[in-house]
Amino acid sequence: MIFPHHENEIAQAEGATGKQFVKYWLHNGFIKMGETKMSKSLGNIKLVREILDEGYTGQDIRFFMLQASYRGPITFTYEILDEAKTGRKRVLNGYKTLLEALDSATDDTENPKIEKEIDKIRAEFIAAMDDDFNTPLALGKLFDLVNQTNRLIIQDDVKSKNILEKLKSNFDDLGYKIFGLHLEEEKANELNEEEQALLDARAKAREEKNWAESDRIRNELKKRGVIVRDSKDGQKWTRIF
Repeated sequence: MIFPHHENEIAQAEGATGKQFVKYWLHNGFIKMGETKMSKSLGNIKLVREILDEGYTGQDIRFFMLQASYRGPITFTYEILDEAKTGRKRVLNGYKTLLEALDSATDDTENPKIEKEIDKIRAEFIAAMDDDFNTPLALGKLFDLVNQTNRLIIQDDVKSKNILEKLKSNFDDLGYKIFGLHLEEEKANELNEEEQALLDARAKAREEKNWAESDRIRNELKKRGVIVRDSKDGQKWTRIF
């Protein structure tokens, strides 16, 4: 961006919230609707909450964003978003297959050749991220891990707990800890006991027209990664992390 545009971001954010700003702040490229730049003047703005209301999840949107470099323009189409949703499902299925295999692992044999192949995927993933956050390339390495997992379990019938645990460790590190992807679908689609209690308490507060309490609870849920929206059918929620 040409100066002045985003100066004093730290001062603005920390002054407004009283909290430390993010450690790393990146400006992504323009978002395009097809071949046209998304802008208010053209009336082609697509809001995240609209996409969520259409049945997509925050995780689908996250995966969609990871498919493009932050430095370049990001093209939005529903076709690309659906591809992201399918790709995310592929990762989830690979992880599910891995967990099921771990439950029935029968031995602790080691295989240096396989372990070296897994280490190579991890190293290439990290190298991609070290290369100016090259998330498209890193995402490709995550798919390599999925392919490796499916091959070892489905084709080669590997039952070594050591190897399967090594695969799981890399899924957890690369997919969840770095990319923030929920690897188990049910965790992304369910509220835990405390979150459900908060949602119920918010519904009660709204019935009593206690708007201050309702807003407080909504902010508390947001801190936990649960975004609540009110509709004519009641409360709707989406998990974003």
